[in-house]
Amino acid sequence: EDAARRAETRVREMETRLEAALARVTELEGELGTTQSELTTAVSVRAAMEAEVAKLREVRDESERREVLLSSRLNDAKKREANKSNASQRLEVECTDLRNELTRVKEELATTAAARDKLEGNMDRLKKKCVDRVKS
Repeated sequence: EDAARRAETRVREMETRLEAALARVTELEGELGTTQSELTTAVSVRAAMEAEVAKLREVRDESERREVLLSSRLNDAKKREANKSNASQRLEVECTDLRNELTRVKEELATTAAARDKLEGNMDRLKKKCVDRVKS
């Protein structure tokens, strides 16, 4: 009987351990399901984040290309402005030179016109003298 009781006690202990082990297995299966669900969520979040990063990189690259283009356009505009400024300064100097030359030519014209008028006056006087001499 003792052996039977011991065997029975052992069987009960084994049944208790088996039930505890089954409970632990059920608990672990529940945790496994939760962990798998969390893993699936983490994978989808990671994929969404990677897609967002890729989109942000594209936007950044496009912004950089646009910045380079605009910088190039700005530099070209600055060069054109500098060329126009240089041309304007050169033309202003040329205009000043032409005005000075015009003033000089006008003065020369006035001097020449005065000399011509004086010469014509002298010629008229001499002509009159000649005519008077011929008549006399």
